[in-house]
Amino acid sequence: MDPYMSVSEKFGQSICYTAAVNPSNHSSFFILLLLLTVQQFV
Repeated sequence: MDPYMSVSEKFGQSICYTAAVNPSNHSSFFILLLLLTVQQFV
C-alpha cells in the first residue's frame, strides 16, 4: 500500500470534515480541489 496515498486520503478526509464544519472556509475547498488534481497526475 502506498504510504503517500494513505496520507493524502487522511488529509482529504480531514479537509472534508473541516469544510463540513465550516462551509465558509473556501481555503479548505481549494486545498481539497488541488489535492484531487494532484492525485490525477500521480
